[in-house]
Order: sequence, then C-alpha cells, then structure tokens
Amino acid sequence: MALQWVTWACAAIALSSLLLQPISTEPSCDASRGARPGIPGIPGSHGSHGNDGAKGEKGDAGESGHVLKGQSGDVGSSGPPGRPGVRGDPGSPGPSGPQGPPGRPGTRGGGASMARGGDAHQRPCFSNKRTDPQHPPTDRPMNFNKVLLEHTSGGVNLTQGVFTCTVKGLYYFSFYISARSQVCLKLMKGDESKLSVCDWSDNFLVSSGSALMDLEEGDSVSLWLNGEDSQVLAGSGRADNTFNGFLLFTT
Repeated sequence: MALQWVTWACAAIALSSLLLQPISTEPSCDASRGARPGIPGIPGSHGSHGNDGAKGEKGDAGESGHVLKGQSGDVGSSGPPGRPGVRGDPGSPGPSGPQGPPGRPGTRGGGASMARGGDAHQRPCFSNKRTDPQHPPTDRPMNFNKVLLEHTSGGVNLTQGVFTCTVKGLYYFSFYISARSQVCLKLMKGDESKLSVCDWSDNFLVSSGSALMDLEEGDSVSLWLNGEDSQVLAGSGRADNTFNGFLLFTT
C-alpha cells in the first residue's frame, strides 16, 4: 500500500511541473514539425519497360462451337441459262469411216451433138503461148501466136489472139502472164470485161486467172492488157505467157 501511494505522488509532481511551464505562442522553425504539407514535387520520368512475365498456364477447353443443323428449305425455281463458255480446243481427228456404197451410174451424155457434123470426139479447145519479142499493146487483144495443143480433139486456132465460138455451150478459160513489178489484165467477151486482175511485186511475178463463160456461136473471147504501166516479159525464155480455153458441155 505504501508503494502505491509513492507512485501516485510522483505522477502528481510530474503533472504539476508541466502545468507550471510557460506556453510559447511563436511558431516553431523545426521543418520536421510543419503544421501544413509542402508543395508537391515534379513528377519523375517513366521508367524502362519491364521484362516479359512467365508464360501462363494453358486455359481450360472451351465449349463446342457446332450448331445444330436445321431442316432443309424448299427447292428454288431454276435460274436463267448462263452465257456460253469459251470454245474449247479442236479435238484430234477421229478414225476413218467405212467406205460408202458405189454411186449410181451417170446418164449418157449428148456427145454426138457437141460439134458440127455430129462427131462425138471433137470438143473445141485451144492452148497457145506468146513468143512475140515486142511488148504487147494496151487495150487490144494480146496475140498468142504459138500453138501448144495438137488439134486432135477439136482444137481451134486463134486469130490474132482472139477465140471465136463455133459450138454453143459453157467454156472454161485461163491465162498465166509473167511480168516485172506489175501487170494488169482483163478477160474480154467481145467488148465486155468479164474478169480483171492486177498484181504487184518488188521483183518478177506471175499473174493468173480463170473464168467460166456461157457462149453463143459467134461470140469472141480474148485477153487484154489493162493499163500502160504493165511490164509483161515479152519473148522471154525465163517464163512463158499462155492462154487456154475449152468447152465443158453444150447448152
């Protein structure tokens, strides 16, 4: 009990000493005891990127993404036809077909009436070439003065390059003319041009042509140069100029 009273007495003495000290009203200069917080400082710069973290664990399996299939819809109407596609490459040739049956025999021709006198072996024809060394004139018949076809089947002679029909019928005529640089020709029936041909070349050339003509007795056929610039090789041994004709059948 005596010790308890001593403790309380010491506490009372300490409290009285504190109450008797004068209280200072002046502010304290100690920075550690400031009454208000100071001004915030300047933010620092960003630090460098950190290292990658460790690889995470594998996630759990997700739910199935399959969707239940619905019922089939009704069939729609047909659309319009599309455009034709690109034509394909030609196929390889197929095998040869079987041989066909023989044809019917032809009808007997009227050869007995082909020429005057009823000789079935005579058919008007000619084949002549030009050997004249002079250049042929323009706009008049070209003279083919040498006979190439022997007259054993009704051959006829030309008169100064002019063929005159003696048997009415359908005739075939052809010509082959050698020239230098250019040549223009016309096949004439009387005074009427039935065929015109013009050819050009940097060197030598051969111009040719052919035609069918329905002729009456007395009609004439001849070959003319058409234009003064034609360069026919006249009397040349390098190439021949020929004029031919024959009857196909009577009409």
